Amino acid sequence: MSGLREGQIRWRGQLLFDGRDLALTELEGWDDLPEIETGNVERAARHGAWPGAALAGQRLVTAVGVLTGAGSLPDVHTVLRPLRRALTLTDGARQHPLEICVGGESLTAHAQVTARVIPGGPAFRSARPIVTVQWTCADPRRYGSARQNTVNPPQPSEDGLEYPLEYPLDHGRPAHGGGANLLNDGDSPTHPVVEVAGPCSRPRLINRTTGTNLEFGLTLAGSDRLVVDCDQGTVLLNGLDGFHHIAPASVPPEHWTLTPGSNPVHFRPQTSEPEAWARFRWRDAYL
Repeated sequence: MSGLREGQIRWRGQLLFDGRDLALTELEGWDDLPEIETGNVERAARHGAWPGAALAGQRLVTAVGVLTGAGSLPDVHTVLRPLRRALTLTDGARQHPLEICVGGESLTAHAQVTARVIPGGPAFRSARPIVTVQWTCADPRRYGSARQNTVNPPQPSEDGLEYPLEYPLDHGRPAHGGGANLLNDGDSPTHPVVEVAGPCSRPRLINRTTGTNLEFGLTLAGSDRLVVDCDQGTVLLNGLDGFHHIAPASVPPEHWTLTPGSNPVHFRPQTSEPEAWARFRWRDAYL
C-alpha cells in the first residue's frame, strides 16, 4: 500500500503535496489520454487516409497547489526551500517515481520535472503563494499493484500403460504444471521482467492470449540466471549481455507483453529438471 491520501503527491519518495504545507488545488494530465500519434497517411487519390497504428506520446502532468504551512512571510522561504530542492532538474535522463492519489486510487508514473512556477504578488506576500509544477513522463503509462508469479516446467506423470494390457486402457494422468494465469488489472499492456533458472535447455515462454513466444537457444545450469526486461528490451545472462541467445522463432522482448485481463502463460523448455523455474514480475498498467 502506498499510504497516500486523496490529493496527495509523492515525488522521488518525498511527500510534497501533503494537504498540510502544500494543498493540491488543481491537477491536469494525470487521468487524461496523452497526445495520440495515429500514424495515418493521407490518401493520394481519394478522401481520407490509410489507417496507421495509434501510439500515445509523452504524458504531461501539471499540479497546482497553495502553500498553507507558512504563518508569515519569513516562514514562506523556510517551507519553500525543501520544495525548490526537490523540484529541480536532475543529471542525466533518469526518470523518477511520481505517485498521485486521485479518487482513492494511487498510481505511479516515472517522470522528470520540466517546469516549476512560484509567482510573486499578493498571494506570496500574504504567505500563501501558488506553486505550479509540471512533470514529463516519457512512458505515458501509470502503474498500480506489483505482481509476481513463479512457474515450474511441466512434470510428467508416473502413471501410464502397464503390460500386459487390459481393457479398458488406463493411460494415466497427463503431464501437469508449467503454466499460470497472469492478471493485468489495468487498461493497457504491461511489460514484465522475466527471470529463468535451470537446469533446462532452450527455455520458451508462451503467452496464449497474445500468441507470442520468447525463446532462447541456450542451456541453463541450476546456478544460471537469464533475466529478460521486456520494457527495456534487454537480455542478461548472469549479468552479461545475452541478447544473441534469442532464438529466430522468438519475438523481440519489447513485443512480449501482458494484455489487460487474463494472460495464460506457459513455461516450455525443451528439456528440464523439476528445479527449473520462470519468474514473472509486473505491474498493472493504465493509460
